[in-house]
Amino acid sequence: MKIENKAAAKAVIVLIFLYSAGYNLMQPFQYLYIGEIFPFIQRSKGIAVMQMSTRIASAFNLLVNPIGMADLAWKFFLVYCVWLVIETVVVYFFFPETQGPTLEEMALVLEGDNAAVEVVNSKAARLEEREHA
Repeated sequence: MKIENKAAAKAVIVLIFLYSAGYNLMQPFQYLYIGEIFPFIQRSKGIAVMQMSTRIASAFNLLVNPIGMADLAWKFFLVYCVWLVIETVVVYFFFPETQGPTLEEMALVLEGDNAAVEVVNSKAARLEEREHA
């Protein structure tokens, strides 16, 4: 294979490494977000659903990407760009902000009044533990 544009080839290699570094730095945050929005009792189920949906999406990409690349060539990446814009809009407008509030306060945001009873009970239990310690 003859490379006609060596500068472009070098740029592609650099971009692949930058993408890999960025992906590997940001990937653990999906577990942090799941841990913050799910109550302790449901956290493992939330992580399981997240893992399942991620694996299904990966399998879908594995099967669809070769077909898309064969039919659309470089234009297939525009499909990904559109999808990323849609995801960004959904996350920005519909996902709750978790920076700042405690886990108990996030439970109130996500679960409503049902969580208030659990928050009060957990605070009362901690106060009782301090009194008997």
